[in-house]
Amino acid sequence: MKTIFTLLSILGLTTFATATVIHVPGDYSTIQDGIDAASSGDTVLVAQGTYTGSGNRDIDFQGKAITVKSENGPAETIIDCQAGVSDSHRGFDFSSGESSSSRLEGFTIRNGYVTGSGFDAFGAGIRCHASSPTITDCIITDNTAVGGGGGISCTENSEPIITNNSIIGNVASGDGGGIHFKDSHLTITNNTINGNSASHGGGIYAYYSGATVPDNVISENTASSWGGGLAVLEASHAPDPIWQICYNLIANNSGGSDGGGLSIHCSFPPPGHNMMNNTITGNTAESGGAIALWLSAYPVVTNSILWNNSAPEIYISSGGGEPTINYTDIMGGWTGTGNIDADPLFTTDYHLLAGSPCIDAGDPASPPDPAATRADMGAFYYDQGTGIGGSAEPIPAFELYPASPNPFSSVVNISYNLLLGENVRIIVYDIVGREVFTLTDRFSTSGVHNVQWDGRNYAGERVEIGIYFCRCEVGGLFQTQRMIIL
Repeated sequence: MKTIFTLLSILGLTTFATATVIHVPGDYSTIQDGIDAASSGDTVLVAQGTYTGSGNRDIDFQGKAITVKSENGPAETIIDCQAGVSDSHRGFDFSSGESSSSRLEGFTIRNGYVTGSGFDAFGAGIRCHASSPTITDCIITDNTAVGGGGGISCTENSEPIITNNSIIGNVASGDGGGIHFKDSHLTITNNTINGNSASHGGGIYAYYSGATVPDNVISENTASSWGGGLAVLEASHAPDPIWQICYNLIANNSGGSDGGGLSIHCSFPPPGHNMMNNTITGNTAESGGAIALWLSAYPVVTNSILWNNSAPEIYISSGGGEPTINYTDIMGGWTGTGNIDADPLFTTDYHLLAGSPCIDAGDPASPPDPAATRADMGAFYYDQGTGIGGSAEPIPAFELYPASPNPFSSVVNISYNLLLGENVRIIVYDIVGREVFTLTDRFSTSGVHNVQWDGRNYAGERVEIGIYFCRCEVGGLFQTQRMIIL
């Protein structure tokens, strides 16, 4: 049943209501009815099952700061839009100014189909229009948009957080089979974006936009025109044009005419396309199997692997921008500091094998790997202590816990556990290795401790959104972790 807990003050004059949990179908028969009854801070908890029909598709949060989540995860809780060419419907429609406090968690959203004109034809699984929800732990699959964004579309200054989702097998006749966004800035982290198709940007398509894109697997997507994995158009004119594409596996995508892995088109130089620690492999296109650059696209590529993509690995259009590539393993070679041309020795899932020339070959000025060794090339570091590619075993002398919340917008908590009393030095660095702020540099007793960072530098100024690194040094040992500030 719907449960409301109240606490009366001593005088009995004031009632403090805690958050309400609204059960679907226990309290209300449809998800929309549950949302209609919810207030700010409430949770709409949806039991396992397949939800169809009116009230369970075209679902609207109505601008409310609520959480709508499944009780047993996306495999057990399915929203089946049952839409088609003559019957347009989508899963969720965020168009009332929702913020990151509007959370969607743990659903499979499938069989959306949207047609029509303008933005009606965008976002068959989920549409965000001038809204910025948090979308997490969902499976978004088999949706079709006649416009753009078969899986997700974000437009008009939307800034959603899209994290820990599987965006698979969606189709857009226009742009962005998996994700489409325009005039927006997205945080796309730790997603699997696989098997989507579109004309431009089979996996992701961005127009007049910026993005923070770390820790994703972008694979087996198809663009009939260009940009198999990612397509970026006119980022230089975006409200927030910064792009950080880091720690991604971009593999086995097909890009049509150019940009099997990604294609970047910019009329004027954008302030920043930072590409660090990506593995771009097995992608195909007529030109630029790994990367295609048009006009004034000037990405900075560091600590990455561009290997076994269709030749040439990088295509630069006539009059196009010249990338800056350093400390990168690129098939066929490339001029730049620390670059190599050698078989990276991949495992079947593109981690590094022992003896790989990419181990300890990254930029010495980059933040070290989690085991405190010099940065490796590619998306997955090789743990030399365990011999396991991509593992993250803690150093025995102390443990650095995951930063929380992460991503964050105001304050992040950084906790660590010491076995013995030691001097602890924790420093925040930006993505190019510049020191931003020292959080602590003093003796700490054994046990668990916590420090906070409010996203400011030594001058007391708020830093730009993007990826930062927290490095914790104890007794000559190091651990490093990534943080994302929104």
